[in-house]
Amino acid sequence: MHMLLALAPMRDITVLPFLQALLASGSRPDYLITEYFRSGPGHDLESSRIMDILRHPPGDIPVYVQLVGNDRASLVKDAHYLMEHYAPAGIDLNLGCPTKLVCNKGAGGALLLKLRLLDEILAALRDILPPGAFSVKCRLGWEDPREFESIMATIARHCPDRLVIHARTVRDMYRGPIHFEWVTKAIHTLPCPVIANGDIIDTRSAQHWIDHVHPAGLMIGRGIIRNPWLFNQIRSHLTNSTIFPIPLRQVYQYVMNLESCFWDQKPLSIDEKKHINSLKKFIIHIVQGFPQEFEYQIRRVSTRSGFETVCRHYLYCEGTLPELVRPYCSRRN
Repeated sequence: MHMLLALAPMRDITVLPFLQALLASGSRPDYLITEYFRSGPGHDLESSRIMDILRHPPGDIPVYVQLVGNDRASLVKDAHYLMEHYAPAGIDLNLGCPTKLVCNKGAGGALLLKLRLLDEILAALRDILPPGAFSVKCRLGWEDPREFESIMATIARHCPDRLVIHARTVRDMYRGPIHFEWVTKAIHTLPCPVIANGDIIDTRSAQHWIDHVHPAGLMIGRGIIRNPWLFNQIRSHLTNSTIFPIPLRQVYQYVMNLESCFWDQKPLSIDEKKHINSLKKFIIHIVQGFPQEFEYQIRRVSTRSGFETVCRHYLYCEGTLPELVRPYCSRRN
């Protein structure tokens, strides 16, 4: 069976320049989910920067558009609008975002506390979306993974075409333990394919998911930011092909291309410091495993020339991308 490898939706990360640099590196997911569109009365989808991905699709990668919200009518309206005007591969409902910005409005992970409302939203979206076009990404519950028993029953009633499970609770954010057993239960209980998500940072962590859970696929987020070639490495691993270490100069070329993609997106209105701050959101993942001085210096640059100088010093040299000895997501980034 083909193991799907998907790119996770990440706020300020799953943006068009990153996708362009990722494809240019020769790495590609089987599909991706965009960062979320806010759905609700008064929200204008067309004003969102996420539209860049729909207006300029990244190659032929299937794109699922993620919506976050708790207003059933707005979610249905926005899903219908996006499918009709942009024809993405489908719509993904966000049931896992743990940020206060989203949860305080009763959306994202907070919807897991309102199963009656969730039931209505799932029913409405399933009713308007064609077969193959309805995806759900969720967590195991708000505070206790045992909440997932009821959540699973609610999801099962409406049979999405794919379910992605980040195997933590909302309260766990990104640092709590991974609960493999609940993903296994979902695979055995639900009629739809289940994609596993959480702490996949290399081929060993990918294999651990496969050995213990046997999902239909793996969704990777921060691991791809640090190592954009991870999709290829996992595919090579699964076919028993040789996996070569990534030369640092190859990482350097990727970073410079990523920088160029950000500058090329809005060449007539460059805010240098703003662009550098956008790039830092990627580089602080790449620096994990390097001497701490790399991270110290990159956090303090504010100009394009300073950024390039620091990256060249640590990356344009002999050596390979260091392996991580523990999940770097446990660090505060």
